[in-house]
Amino acid sequence: MSKKTDIKTCRFVGCPHGKKIDISKDEYVMPTKGQYYHPDCWSKKRSGTWKDSQTRADLQYIKNEWALRIDKNVNYSQLMRVLNDFVGRGVSSEYLVFVLDYVIKHKKKLNYPYGFKYYVDDKEIKTTYDRSKYVKIDQSKFAVEKKEFEPPQKTDPSPLIANKPKGFGSILRHKHKE
Repeated sequence: MSKKTDIKTCRFVGCPHGKKIDISKDEYVMPTKGQYYHPDCWSKKRSGTWKDSQTRADLQYIKNEWALRIDKNVNYSQLMRVLNDFVGRGVSSEYLVFVLDYVIKHKKKLNYPYGFKYYVDDKEIKTTYDRSKYVKIDQSKFAVEKKEFEPPQKTDPSPLIANKPKGFGSILRHKHKE
């Protein structure tokens, strides 16, 4: 049997307090059984200020694409719960967008939001995402100066080229003379 301790872990991803809560001394919030938060961490989580603007835009894109291409009658609270759980675990929103686009492009079967986690954890999709990240090349490194095209100046052909037989027939005739 394990010992019970008064040290619990804050469930907030960006906890500035070191993720440790001593429930005998510190203030804490317990919204559901077994989940402990510092009061300021809980307020950030509830307000959604922990997500940057790019993450919010990506989640909105996923929400819209899901409604358009997968299921127009999706339960939005389930979908956002799943997506926020992924972002809370540290999965980048860019990867989530890639997974959804991959599922749509390859016509994979996806009927409900909780099934999305199987595609997020799929090794094939992860390796494809890693490859696509390496393929993106910074175009500024390969900038080419635009110059006007100048056709080369025509010069007199050398005497060797002028005496060269032209055409297939002249080649055959040339061999018979020797």
